[in-house]
Amino acid sequence: MLRLDVITDTAGADAILPATTQTPEATLIARERTAYLRDAIHTLPERLQSVIRGCFFEDRPMRELADELGVTESRISQMRAEALKLLRDGMNAQLDPDQVSAPSNATGAVARRKAAYYAHIATRTSYRDRLTLTPTDQPTAHTA
Repeated sequence: MLRLDVITDTAGADAILPATTQTPEATLIARERTAYLRDAIHTLPERLQSVIRGCFFEDRPMRELADELGVTESRISQMRAEALKLLRDGMNAQLDPDQVSAPSNATGAVARRKAAYYAHIATRTSYRDRLTLTPTDQPTAHTA
């Protein structure tokens, strides 16, 4: 057994004891990330939005989504993977651009669509709006 004062004298109490509240910086970073996620979801093509909302926000079975969109469950799985990649890259384009891989054909149609998607995420809400987002603000089917 060790005495707490011995440990805290060498490392400091803040390094040993867990914080019970988030720092203001952590709160702002979390709000910004949540806002970019919301914007990235709203910017997805409609069918991909339906899959993301159905899978993650409404907890709907893939079979139900497949029937609604007129595709197979396998296609829903592919769409989900495609949407998640777009969301990840869209958020990284805003928060950590070094994490976004350069397209193999920078002048191709796919690269132009992705660049437009990233730009739309960046301009969908203002910096002030992103920072004032509350934790209860979540992407919904009715939010425009």
